[in-house]
Amino acid sequence: MRKKMRFELFLEADPSVQEQCKRALTNKFGASLTPVCETEGHEESSVLHRFYDITLKVEADKVWDVARDLASVDGVLEVDPDIPQRAHLESLLVSIEHEGEERLAAATVEEDNPAEGWYHEQTRFPQAIAYAIEQAKANQGRYKGGESGIKIGQIDTGYTDHPEVVKIKKEAGYNFVSPPWWIRWLRHGWRHKAKDPIINFIPFSWASHGTSSASVIMGTDTDQRNIIPGNEDRINGVFPYVDLIPYRIANSVISFDNNMARAGARAMQDGCQVVTVSHGSLIKSKMLETVVAECYEKGIIWFGASGTHVIKLKKLLAFPAKLRHTIAVAASTVKGERWEWTHGGPRVDICAPGYRIYRPFARRRGFRGWFGRVQYSYGWSDGSTFSTPITAAAAALWLAHHGEDKLNDAYPEPWQRVEAFRAVLKSSASPHSDPVEHTKYYGAGLLNVEDLIKSPLPDAGTLQHVGRPSVQVEAVAKSSVERITDKELTYLTGFAKVETEDQKGDELYHYVKARSSDTARAVIEHIVQEEAPAAEAVESIQEENPKSEALKAYVKRGLEI
Repeated sequence: MRKKMRFELFLEADPSVQEQCKRALTNKFGASLTPVCETEGHEESSVLHRFYDITLKVEADKVWDVARDLASVDGVLEVDPDIPQRAHLESLLVSIEHEGEERLAAATVEEDNPAEGWYHEQTRFPQAIAYAIEQAKANQGRYKGGESGIKIGQIDTGYTDHPEVVKIKKEAGYNFVSPPWWIRWLRHGWRHKAKDPIINFIPFSWASHGTSSASVIMGTDTDQRNIIPGNEDRINGVFPYVDLIPYRIANSVISFDNNMARAGARAMQDGCQVVTVSHGSLIKSKMLETVVAECYEKGIIWFGASGTHVIKLKKLLAFPAKLRHTIAVAASTVKGERWEWTHGGPRVDICAPGYRIYRPFARRRGFRGWFGRVQYSYGWSDGSTFSTPITAAAAALWLAHHGEDKLNDAYPEPWQRVEAFRAVLKSSASPHSDPVEHTKYYGAGLLNVEDLIKSPLPDAGTLQHVGRPSVQVEAVAKSSVERITDKELTYLTGFAKVETEDQKGDELYHYVKARSSDTARAVIEHIVQEEAPAAEAVESIQEENPKSEALKAYVKRGLEI
């Protein structure tokens, strides 16, 4: 059965080539292209102007073949299909995440919970704010206390009316999740309302996630207004003196469409100096890479959550945290140790509090989470969901303390302020409990905001631009059609890692091969012949799955590019 499907295209820079390409695509596929981004607020030279959408009717099993046909047109450099089956993988991961949450909650006794404000003191946030104000009084800093004027873009599930987060700049927010057609018809301004509908079919399926993650920055006294009795407000945000703008991109913390990239482009357009993303995607799109890189060049500091282990997925570092231009944050505990369930990897920059965080949330109490009255409450939760905005708040204080004039004078290239912050973030970090082992996968140490603010600005000449890694030569050498096949294998392998145990008989390999196009099957066989012998020599579990290990190694290399 043929269904409408959207494909995102990245075209050549030359305007004349672009026009020829658009005409060729319209003639060949019978559909016109529409720009992905609004042009207002982005320079003519912005790479974002080269992204277009095209919607086609496609057979479900021919998606990647159609993508290759699109990529074969002269002038098309990249194609990312918006595959409907991604919703299936998203629901699976949400269910697995929920199982993991239940398992962690069962293992944590209420009496073991720390004091609600433990992370304020551990990160030395109050001392950092006091120091910045003292420095301003001595004319050695710019932050005098109160509202800082720093804009933080929060890419998440949107805001709620929870009293804890009333300071969120909801009027400036933007919604990238299309509601049902009848809501779009009745409410033409739905794009400008990033409100979380709080749909929680699965208990704790991350409805109001944006409220919880925003609270560690923006939380404020509620005087128990509209709070369920017995669920006290016992905590405020670490630095509620910023303008936090909510960008709603999904109903859960996992996404497979390109809303994250579009929200990042909007945050850039809205003048955000910091972007925090307690959200993850297993798929790397060309537009997400481009948006993050363009923000980097403009001096916008992006923070990405490293993620949390769930039942079958271990040591995964999701996008955008995996991208080199972002600052990746893992979670630490009240004891000053990396949390055992936090994802790690060589791209992680820092650990920050993320275990046993007392946070607000909102739930509907009616039929299946749809029609019930919204209730506001508090509870405990865990994850880099919280460590990421805490670190983003530290960046906001750092920017406010030094001020635009000083940073502009010190760093003539905007990207240098990102690298300057990364450098002092790492050098000021408190050491890990096991520095040798943990520094390899969990960053330079634990967030110490007081030492961060007290650290002198590094010299511009010592900062290194994050360019394209040398391994990318291999990817650049491939044609756009070949890269589509790599994306197909990456996508199917992501499904397989969730849906298979992959413990015997090369289950993952057979899963991917059975669902691949003919073109991808040929590539799989080549991969297996080239890499399986090397994979056999690794660990015993891998010796049982040499073909699966060869395929995963190939995909992993592509994700690292």
